[in-house]
Amino acid sequence: MKPNGIKFLAVACLSIIYLFSSYSYAQSKGMVSFESSYSVTETKQRLINILDKKGFKIFIQIDHSGGAKAVNINLPETHVIIFGKPQVGSKLMQCNPSVAIDLPQKMLIWKESNQVKLAFNSPKFLQKRHQMDGCEPLLKKINSVLNKIATKATSPKTS
Repeated sequence: MKPNGIKFLAVACLSIIYLFSSYSYAQSKGMVSFESSYSVTETKQRLINILDKKGFKIFIQIDHSGGAKAVNINLPETHVIIFGKPQVGSKLMQCNPSVAIDLPQKMLIWKESNQVKLAFNSPKFLQKRHQMDGCEPLLKKINSVLNKIATKATSPKTS
């Protein structure tokens, strides 16, 4: 293998290790995190458009950085979109009413070290936190939908 090939292989291996260590750190906090190909503003707008098209109710948009700016505190762009579907959230609350403290669902969009990220609470984390045994099929479906939404909001456009 040529020296450039060895360097490439080393960089690729280190990148994979970093990716998985970052992913596991986010998972340990009960969050699923994605890196966005777009600005915070564009990622947020893409997310809102996707949620709207899929029939989700957007309850509120929180601009944490705008709130910080209003009191002379510098905070990188940070937004939370709170959304849900009562027909799904209500079923989760039938599993265990305590999950209501974590509903409606939220997605966080922020910029960290020049990288825009989008994250949400892991349904597996919510299952564990609220001891929702017997609701695995619903949680699995929710997890799939949230991952598809996050992927679509953060991934580059395809032709």
